[in-house]
Amino acid sequence: MPEESRPKLLAGGPVAEGLLARAREGAERLSASGLSLTLAVVRVGKDQAGVAYLRGLKRAAGRAGVRLVELPLP
Repeated sequence: MPEESRPKLLAGGPVAEGLLARAREGAERLSASGLSLTLAVVRVGKDQAGVAYLRGLKRAAGRAGVRLVELPLP
């Protein structure tokens, strides 16, 4: 099999860090212009998987400089 057609293993961590860095830079540019990014999340119920997902989303948003507002519904 030719070298260029072999599958390559990519490390997701560096890719994710690069995306977060780009988002953070964009958020900082907007902030310097007097604007801010806000992500609103509507959560329905208390499904444990959804709660865990939201926890991770909050961490990622914080690292990216994006404000996250949770709107819980019963």
